[in-house]
Amino acid sequence: MEGGLTAYHLRLTLRATEPLELEAQPGSALRGLLFQGLWERFCVNKAAPECASCPLVQTCPVSALVAPLRDEHPRGRDIPRPFVIRPPLVAAASAEGLRLEPGQAVTFGLILLGSAGKLFPYVVMAAQVMERNGLGRALEANGRRRGRFRIEQIDAVHPFTGAEARLFARDATTVHAPEIAVTAADVMARARALPNDQLTLHFLTPTRLIAQGHLATHPDFQVLALRLAERLEQVELAYARPHSQEQTDPSERSGPVWYQQIKELAASCQMLSDQTRWVDVKSYSSRQRRLTPIGGFIGRATVSAPRSLLLRELLVWGEVLHVGKNTVKGDGWYQVET
Repeated sequence: MEGGLTAYHLRLTLRATEPLELEAQPGSALRGLLFQGLWERFCVNKAAPECASCPLVQTCPVSALVAPLRDEHPRGRDIPRPFVIRPPLVAAASAEGLRLEPGQAVTFGLILLGSAGKLFPYVVMAAQVMERNGLGRALEANGRRRGRFRIEQIDAVHPFTGAEARLFARDATTVHAPEIAVTAADVMARARALPNDQLTLHFLTPTRLIAQGHLATHPDFQVLALRLAERLEQVELAYARPHSQEQTDPSERSGPVWYQQIKELAASCQMLSDQTRWVDVKSYSSRQRRLTPIGGFIGRATVSAPRSLLLRELLVWGEVLHVGKNTVKGDGWYQVET
């Protein structure tokens, strides 16, 4: 496969075996479900307070997925994770969330970045633990515990072309490695095809942007572009494959000159319509032992289309990687509507 960053989009179908209730923004619970399943299934040194202090960290098969979550900086420094949770939007349709009765199903997305795609079999092997631990709110009907479910199937999907491939099915004996991936070439092709007059960004999950230490309660295109540039820089440096001589080196997309260029290009774009609203959401942090805010703005905002292909490319990468804070919990998911 070509050099550069790749992203494997997986769609997991969960079928409830007991009553199951999801919060309106269930990304945090899904992130916890994945982490706990991998950690319980594969960690052989659970006495270690964090992965960084474990002598086995360099040989642990899933430390690439688990370690960034266990070793979070106490001041909340944003460490680029090799995956993104894409929560079921149906849960957000109601302020109460989503309730599943036994037999009903729901899907959510898991995006593995770069070499993390090779760890997909471990996700499948951790499924039994995830199913046993349950998901969602603790319910009286379940003896005051979370609802249990089965992972029916896992499919690889391409968000731009619509291509799909079955990787895992409940009754199948074979698990297939994901091969369908979003590549830099796919991103560039979509960027070139975007309209040249105006673009509508549909923020599907709470998007939380910080500018100069302040929380942006509405989309500001310049702030959005800078946070996209930051997100792409961090993820590329951590997970992109080496480039050939004909391809752009990710290291060129970093540093003060890079950010100044993005800032100046974004300043030429105007916000034409802002139909977003703020939603307050909190997530419980077991590390900090308290609720932490993960709310942000959702809805649609229309901007004059960037003439710069660089900005268009950034916007498309943002569709893949999400943007802003708490992307690993599903925040910052938007789509460019054409």
